[in-house]
Amino acid sequence: VIAADKLQNKAQRYFFAATMQLAPGEIFVSPLDLNVEQNAVEIPYKPMLRLATPVVDKQGAKRGIVILNYYGKELLQAFSNATSGISDHVMVVNSDGYWLKSPRAEDEWGFMFKKPELSLAARAPEAWKQISAKNEGQITLADGVSTWQTVHPLLASQKSSTGAAEAFAMSRDEVKADQYEWKVVAHLPPERIAAVSQEVWRRIALIGTVLLCLFGFGSYKLAKRTTELAAATKKIKDAELRYRTIADFTFNWEIWVAPDGQWLYCSPSCLAITGYGADQFISQPKLFFEILHPESRSKMTKHFNQASIEELSDAVLEFSLICADGNIKWLEHACRPVHDAEGNYLGRRASNRDVTARKQTETELINAREAAEAASHAKSTFLANMSHELRTPMNGIMGMVSMALRHAADPKLRHQLETIDHSSHHLLGVINDILDISKIEAGRLSLEQVNFKFGDVLHNLRN
Repeated sequence: VIAADKLQNKAQRYFFAATMQLAPGEIFVSPLDLNVEQNAVEIPYKPMLRLATPVVDKQGAKRGIVILNYYGKELLQAFSNATSGISDHVMVVNSDGYWLKSPRAEDEWGFMFKKPELSLAARAPEAWKQISAKNEGQITLADGVSTWQTVHPLLASQKSSTGAAEAFAMSRDEVKADQYEWKVVAHLPPERIAAVSQEVWRRIALIGTVLLCLFGFGSYKLAKRTTELAAATKKIKDAELRYRTIADFTFNWEIWVAPDGQWLYCSPSCLAITGYGADQFISQPKLFFEILHPESRSKMTKHFNQASIEELSDAVLEFSLICADGNIKWLEHACRPVHDAEGNYLGRRASNRDVTARKQTETELINAREAAEAASHAKSTFLANMSHELRTPMNGIMGMVSMALRHAADPKLRHQLETIDHSSHHLLGVINDILDISKIEAGRLSLEQVNFKFGDVLHNLRN
C-alpha cells in the first residue's frame, strides 16, 4: 500500500484522458515510451506499455480507469536476443521515425526529450520517406541498403494515441489499430556491404574452386564409369547375341514359364512345330492348353499347375497337340526348375522336341509285330491241324502194315513190309516234330522222359 503523501495525480496524463474518452469495454494501449514519475522521466529508463479501460458504476457513469503497466524492456530485450547476430545494424522505430531500439543507445527515445534530430526521419529523410510509405521493402541509396518490415501490435478493437513527453500534456491525436505501428529496419552502410560482398565473393570463389575440383573429379569418375558401362553393355549385348543365336535357332521349342504361369521366353522354333508364333504364346499363355490334344490336355494341365505351386524336380513327358494346319504332332517335354543366384524359384525351363516321326515308327513297329504274331499264330494253328490230319491216316497205314507182317511168309514180301513200317514210323516222327514246333510257338510244349536204344539211333542216322 502506497502512503497518501506518495500518491501521484495522474488525471492530467495523456493515457488517463484518452481512456476516459473510451466507451465501456474498449481498451486503450499506450505508445511504447518511458515511464514518468514525479513529473520527470524515471532514471534508469523504464520503457512502458499501458493497457487501460474505463470503469463505470451501475448507472453507467465513468468513475475512473483500470490500468496495467507492462514493462517494455522485456519486449525490447526479446528483440535484442532474436537479432543478436545482426544487432549492429538492426533497429526498431515508431511511426514517427524515433528509435525505440538502436545499435546506438544514445539515439533512443528522442521523442521523450523533444529531440527531433534523434530520429530516422531527420538522419535519413530520403530513406524514411519510402520506409514510412510502405509496410515492407528494400531500398538502395547512397548511404547503403535499408530493409524493413512493419508490425501492427494492436487488435482491431483496441485504440491508442500519439502520447506526450510532458507529464501533464495531452495526446495530439487518437491512433487507430491500423495506424499503431513499429518498423523493424536493417541498415547496411556501403563499407559493410563492400566487406560482406568481398567475403561473399571469397566464399563463392572458394566454393567455386571446390565445385570445380569436384566437377573435374566427378567428370573423371563419370567418364570412367561411362567407359565401364559401355564395355559392360557391349559384353551384355554380345552375351545376349550368343544366347539368342543358340536359343532362337534351336530346332527344339524352348520355353521359360514363370511361377504365375506367364511365359517369359518362347523360341521362334514354335512356329515350325505348331504353326503359331512366339508372340502368340507369350501374349496368350492359355493358347498352349487350347491346342493340346484332348488325350494330353488333362496330363499337361496337371503338370503345369503343380509346377506353379511347387518346385518339381526334372520331368520328362510326352504329349500331343493339334497344329494350326490341323495336323497332330507328338512332342517330348523335358523340363527342370530355374533359380537365381540367391536360390529364389523363377519358374521352369522346358524343351519340347518333335517326336512325331519316332511315334509313327513305333506305331508301325507295333503294327508289324502284331501282324507277325498273327501270322505265326496262324502258321502254328495250321501245322497243328495238319499234323493231326496226317497222323490219323498214318496210324491206319502203320496198323495195316503191322497186321500184314504177322501173316507174311514170303521173305521178299516181309522185307518190303518192314521197309514200309520203318518209313511210316519215321514219317510219324516227322509229323510229331511238326506238332512239337507248333506247341513250342504256342508255349504248350511238355518234355517227356522215355527209354531208348542208342544202337537204334545210330541205325536211323545211318539209314
